[in-house]
Amino acid sequence: MNSSFGVRFYQRGHASFLLIGLAFAWLLKMSWFRWGDLVIDLGREMYVPAKLASGSVLYRDIFYLYGPFSPYFNALLYKIFGTHILSLVLGGILVTALTSILLYKIARMFLNVFFATFLVLTFLFVLAFGHYVPIGNYNFILPYSYPATHAILFALGALYFLFRFLDRSLVKDAYMAGVFIFLCAVSRVEIGLMLVVSVLAGAVILKLSGVRALLFRPLVLYPLAGSFLVYGTFFVMAGPRILESNLFDILKSNTQASPFATMLSGANASAENLALMLKAAVFYLFLALGLAGAGYAAGWASRCKGAFARWSLYTGISVVALAGAVVFLKTVYSFELQYRSLPIMYVIVGLLSLAAYVRSGRKPGELKLFILSLFSLCVVMRIIMNVHAWHYGFYILVPGLIVYYIFFFRILPQLTHHKFMTVAFYLGFTLVLVILMVDHFQISRAYYQHRTQPVPSLRGEMSVVPGPQAEGVRQLVDFLRTKTAKDATVAVFPEGVTLNFLAERDNPLYYYSFLPPDMVRAHVEQSMVDDVAFKRPDYIVILQRDVQEYGSRGFGVDYGKKILAYIEKNYVPAAHTGPLPFAPDNFSAVIFRSKH
Repeated sequence: MNSSFGVRFYQRGHASFLLIGLAFAWLLKMSWFRWGDLVIDLGREMYVPAKLASGSVLYRDIFYLYGPFSPYFNALLYKIFGTHILSLVLGGILVTALTSILLYKIARMFLNVFFATFLVLTFLFVLAFGHYVPIGNYNFILPYSYPATHAILFALGALYFLFRFLDRSLVKDAYMAGVFIFLCAVSRVEIGLMLVVSVLAGAVILKLSGVRALLFRPLVLYPLAGSFLVYGTFFVMAGPRILESNLFDILKSNTQASPFATMLSGANASAENLALMLKAAVFYLFLALGLAGAGYAAGWASRCKGAFARWSLYTGISVVALAGAVVFLKTVYSFELQYRSLPIMYVIVGLLSLAAYVRSGRKPGELKLFILSLFSLCVVMRIIMNVHAWHYGFYILVPGLIVYYIFFFRILPQLTHHKFMTVAFYLGFTLVLVILMVDHFQISRAYYQHRTQPVPSLRGEMSVVPGPQAEGVRQLVDFLRTKTAKDATVAVFPEGVTLNFLAERDNPLYYYSFLPPDMVRAHVEQSMVDDVAFKRPDYIVILQRDVQEYGSRGFGVDYGKKILAYIEKNYVPAAHTGPLPFAPDNFSAVIFRSKH
């Protein structure tokens, strides 16, 4: 009776959810309020919803380079829980939990309970709570872009309901998938379009297969029409402001004007990165051959008649094979290569699933895998030749993580009908992926452990790495809170709207980021100057923000000269923090007060 209950408890996923929940809780405790960055990106996600909660209209009164869902959702959280960092954290926890559930449910369509659970744990330890670079913005709790995590969540929701439709042929599932496609598109329009392309490809294959399924309207027409209606409404409200803004320069600036973007994509060293992609694939092939050899040896050992001799050989073969895999990982295979060959895997799994769909009499499981592989490939295009878990990889890799595990724990075992080789693949690659997961997490944990400097404010406290920036931002927040009036307006250049949020001081300007990609066209900078002249903030803060990643030397040095010239003419220095002039190894800021 107890044994039967335990089996049901495991098979129904209750044990999995308990384990995943405990891991989630531990990761939260370990990293609590050690996420984010004091200057870069995150301030936008904190400040824009606060403006919307106070009555501003997106795109008309304040700039935003993504879709409207996320800032308005976070504004709702502010309305419910208060304008506090904790409100955003609660939203991040919700998104992480729902993403974990959807990953598990989709994975269970292809994998058993154990591997589906293993996959979700990898998502949590490697991606959701990843911290691989000094900037702590690449996680699901306080990310550099909530639209990124929201879009991935909605994409998974769309795929889940689409896959349910393919299994059950219930029309309501197709429409639910369409709702999630719409939500994805109004979070990050490019991810929404990638999702539409992927599901449309599946619908076309169904049509060519002779399956009558009216999927175009619920999966393409209605979501796209709804998205156009939402964006159109906002753009009409914004009027000429939206056309004069730099919103439509974002794609260009992300692909052409930024060395950082080309570095992340791998295009800056395409030959070298392609070689690393192939090297990673060869390493996986080497591991697979080694494990297949161990499986073959175990099959040979199974012929021994004596149980003791047979199990002794099993043990010896297992120890040698697994120890060899560990030595290989620790001496030859760097964990940094783990995801490099993912695009190759997506293509392989996609082609194999499409071929299997045709051969197997149109089984829906193969079509589901094709759609998932195609979407994973589309999403990873931004880092196609430089696939890592860090930077944008923390959300880009999420849907493809399912394909990755399917490759090792379904595709490879299916290539052999040898029972012992299958077991060798299961055991061997489980060990390999556990070791690689631990290697990734050790870096994240080290970064979290170094974030010991609290930066307090009435809107929440963030713990960061001790240093000049932490102390400088703390001093700036204190100055703005104690030395300026509550209704004083403050603009920060070139980036740092986090100061406005923490100090509770309004930024009256339309823009709040003044980086090289923000002013690709000359007229945009002039528009920024005109905005400063018209709104006339009471205080302006110019702080040190390294912009070498964009190929520039500094704000006011080789870009933004018109803005700096206006500030110097109409404002006077009131205070500063850190050494002057700005030096690369320090954090400094100058506070200017309006002359008028």
